[in-house]
Amino acid sequence: MLEYSQFPIIYWDLAFQAAVYVRNLSPTEANQSFKTPFELWNSRIPDISHIKIFGEPAYVHIPKANRRKLDNKAEKWYFVGYGEDLGSKGYKLLDIETNRIHVSSEVTYLQNPVFPTFPSGTLENIGLRIYSNQQKV
Repeated sequence: MLEYSQFPIIYWDLAFQAAVYVRNLSPTEANQSFKTPFELWNSRIPDISHIKIFGEPAYVHIPKANRRKLDNKAEKWYFVGYGEDLGSKGYKLLDIETNRIHVSSEVTYLQNPVFPTFPSGTLENIGLRIYSNQQKV
């Protein structure tokens, strides 16, 4: 996932969390009925229409209260996971300019994603901060 999205290795934990989430929605041979772990736990077939590609560019809506008349109505961030582990049904999105993770459900994805390029040598001292609805989590 990291190699395909061209994200640096420091984001391995986000890639791992996203992979586990998708794996739990995938069928497994561990049970005789070849059902998903989600299906065994919840007794219903999981909806996978919300599954996205790790590192995929996304445009996140900026509420009117947080912008002025001529400001952009959306910002370009990158998908790095699902917000359900934070108690939200939105997507985890990385703002690579500020290196902050936001959770939002008001997201538009591109049809043909172009993945970001990160500058080399500047990634050792990056610290992530997680925000949900513009508040610290």
